[in-house]
Amino acid sequence: MKNVQRIEVIINAPHAPRVIDILASAGLRDYTVIRGASGSGERGLQRGDDITGVSNNVYILTTCALEDLDGVVEPLRPLLRRAGGICLVSEARWLEH
Repeated sequence: MKNVQRIEVIINAPHAPRVIDILASAGLRDYTVIRGASGSGERGLQRGDDITGVSNNVYILTTCALEDLDGVVEPLRPLLRRAGGICLVSEARWLEH
């Protein structure tokens, strides 16, 4: 297994392309995007079952080496401050196959 830093970002959908650009600029080209993330936070309840049936949030998951972490999260900080959302970082073990 390989030790990695797991990076999870939940952000309003229109800002997702900017998050992906930041990941790419940091050399991270592997990620997963899940649309329609539901929950409650500083901006209130976000649900996927409103009139349009679409949540405005997306969940983005990626990983990086510990030494690359600052190059990813520091550029995310101003975007999250401006747009809202959340970024969680945790240690993880990647089961290489």
